[in-house]
Amino acid sequence: MHNEIIEIDALAEMPASTSGAILICTLGGVGGIGMNWTLYGTEGGFILVDAGTTFAPRTVAGVAAVMPDPRILTTLGDRLKGLVVTHFHEDHVGAIHRLWPGYAKCPIFAPPFAARMLTGRFQEAGTQGQISLKTFDPGSSFRVGPFRIKTIPVAHSTPDCVALSIETKQTRVLHTGDWKIDAKPGVGSVTDLKALAELGVKGVDVMLCDSTNADREVPQTTEAAVRRAMESVFRRTKGMVFVSSFGSNVARMASVAHAAKATRRKVALAGRSLRSAADAAQALGLTKDVPAFLEDAAKFKGTDRRARVLMCTGTQGEDNAALAKLAADHGPGGDARLPRVLPGDVVVHSARIIPGNEDYIRPILDRLKELGAEVLTADSLVGGDPLHVTGHPCREDLRTIYAAVQPRFALPIHGSPSHLAAHAQLAESLGIPSLEPVPGGVYEVHNHQLSFIGRLAADLVAVMEDGEGSIVPWDGAAESPVLDAAARSRFEAHTEHQRDRTARRTSRTSRNDLQTSGRRGAKRDVGQGRSERAGSPREKMGRSRNSAVASTAKVERNDKPGAQRRQREPVTVAEAHVKETRAGRSSGLARKASIALDSKFIQQFGGYREMGI
Repeated sequence: MHNEIIEIDALAEMPASTSGAILICTLGGVGGIGMNWTLYGTEGGFILVDAGTTFAPRTVAGVAAVMPDPRILTTLGDRLKGLVVTHFHEDHVGAIHRLWPGYAKCPIFAPPFAARMLTGRFQEAGTQGQISLKTFDPGSSFRVGPFRIKTIPVAHSTPDCVALSIETKQTRVLHTGDWKIDAKPGVGSVTDLKALAELGVKGVDVMLCDSTNADREVPQTTEAAVRRAMESVFRRTKGMVFVSSFGSNVARMASVAHAAKATRRKVALAGRSLRSAADAAQALGLTKDVPAFLEDAAKFKGTDRRARVLMCTGTQGEDNAALAKLAADHGPGGDARLPRVLPGDVVVHSARIIPGNEDYIRPILDRLKELGAEVLTADSLVGGDPLHVTGHPCREDLRTIYAAVQPRFALPIHGSPSHLAAHAQLAESLGIPSLEPVPGGVYEVHNHQLSFIGRLAADLVAVMEDGEGSIVPWDGAAESPVLDAAARSRFEAHTEHQRDRTARRTSRTSRNDLQTSGRRGAKRDVGQGRSERAGSPREKMGRSRNSAVASTAKVERNDKPGAQRRQREPVTVAEAHVKETRAGRSSGLARKASIALDSKFIQQFGGYREMGI
């Protein structure tokens, strides 16, 4: 069965009865960023390592996520002995709560942070009591079906990350997961190079290794440098500081908290994923030495702007995330519960922009500049220190791990075709034979040799935002879901329901804003009347106070001198992007479009969840 198309049904009969051989199937995570699924099989059964999702283009309405066809899981049935999770990022775990226990009932093995976050998702879904979720400590060993699993702690941009040594009596495969080399990661473990070298001495037949930065020849970086850069920014900024970060990057939260304490600032969190990650890390004792966060921006009350830092989500331009709402400035798509961005403030975009998201995040950052803020990005250096460091290995890191492990073969994973090719070229230059995997590729490791068998005929599916999380076929060529009449009707009904809810919410918000504006106006009138009746010192103080209010109001309205403000229909960034693409124009329209991200579009298109890059 070499170089053949392998039907999913045939998977249950594999691998052949070759004693000690390991079958590897790269179901996802190759040929693109996201959707990491790697299946390992031997005579006694299979295990799946990670089950993540990727994302539909934002021009496609109503798709929450894209992932491999879950028929793979049902076909294997009880031959699937377990799911082993390397860490908690959407591209590694996003499918789990959607597929367990409906499509798979095998146990899930996860490190503490990932286990706690997954537990929250199962609780929300009402399936916690139907799931067998087993927690393991990084560095521990255990058995799953026919495999012995040894876990190795690695550094990444979220806590409790592991590499996996997957072993039979005759064969050993190393699956690195996401990792980097960082001597001072802030929160979590360093990459255990000693343990990796010990595996190398025993003999590693194949290493499946992270390729995300395989094309980047840059020096090794550390989270400690980010902490120094943040402290410098906080110290010199006269206004408020806003820091956008991936929601699960607990080390970045710790860096911001330490920098804020050193500069006498308080930190609040804006974004559900940030708060969930902070709570989980605190409960596990991962942040016991980290200064406490304020629960939300409302707790800033009574604090001078110069003593505030707001951490927020939305690094990839997600319409319904906090950063986009800040850019909306309390207008349509904004959130009156968040502070306004004013001149003198600084916005630190502390994340790498995932390729393809540039047209979504840049208009938001441009709008924040228009509001008067200084915007610093991942490319900015402060005193030679970066405001963001990657969670993935660059070429120097890859050289280090290959020197430690010395695998017989390299099978690059976790990357686009260009990443995989760069990784394969690097491995070859180090004298290690390499194969570039393909989506659905099936490989056999036997007698210390790696061979390509064939390709699994497995399609992709889309998870719909229709109130039920329906799973429908995904047309990869057209980049759209394939909806039958029932699915289309269900989606349209849900969309109409969400539109009505949004209209009611918008109406309530408008009434509340008018009432708040009226109360503020009444207070100003009363203050002015009292000043007129007062003596000269009070009169002077009243004029000063009213002048300050008027000045602030002018800044917040962003009025143009001498021009009457016009009412405009809100235009979403993505809508503008779609229009300009159809017209064949450059991205200028998106940059100039109002950042008023209307709620109807947010509900229809769904959030673009984060991957920790």
